[in-house]
Amino acid sequence: MPVNMQIPIPIKDTPNGWEAEEIVYSKIGFKSPGTRLEFFMDPSSYTIEGGNLAYVLTQLLNNHPVLNGKGDKPWGGPGKPHKRTPLDIQIDKRCWVVIELDKQKDWRFPESGPGITTKDDYGDSNVELRYYNDHGVISPYPLPDCRILYFAVVYRETTGEIQRFNFNLALKEEVKDGQPPVARTVTMEIMIDPDIPNGNGAFW
Repeated sequence: MPVNMQIPIPIKDTPNGWEAEEIVYSKIGFKSPGTRLEFFMDPSSYTIEGGNLAYVLTQLLNNHPVLNGKGDKPWGGPGKPHKRTPLDIQIDKRCWVVIELDKQKDWRFPESGPGITTKDDYGDSNVELRYYNDHGVISPYPLPDCRILYFAVVYRETTGEIQRFNFNLALKEEVKDGQPPVARTVTMEIMIDPDIPNGNGAFW
């Protein structure tokens, strides 16, 4: 199996003078066919022109639609990469990447560690990882009640470069145990690894 270094995206600020050309918004959902969990992005790479990150975050926090930009980036056309997995995100210019967990599900990014890591060390090509929780708090470190994280794509070494990553999620579910059985809520933390089918992805 390929190496998985699980390196957190650097929290350092973007370089002086750097500006985003667009915001790429992705939302992670999942379905449960049978006993499996299948994760996917919907949208996967929705582009919002400009770099008004504060506006997009506020809209998401207040459950207002942000899908009023250029639309989802096309896959598989001339000069476009083919989508390898349900969790791929297409990046082709300097941008902010905003990732939201489906609010219909009772899950968050974990407080115990980074919500996203990369499988290799990509240096400072991505920086300024931040968490944005349900109370509007922004932090470089994991927060309680956090469904949104974002980071800056400062540069890519080559056009079409693939950067492989992992997502770390905290899922809540109700279980019953004891005599008589009593319902309680437990939190299960999982990592989505790019080399495991039905739970993988890459930044193009």
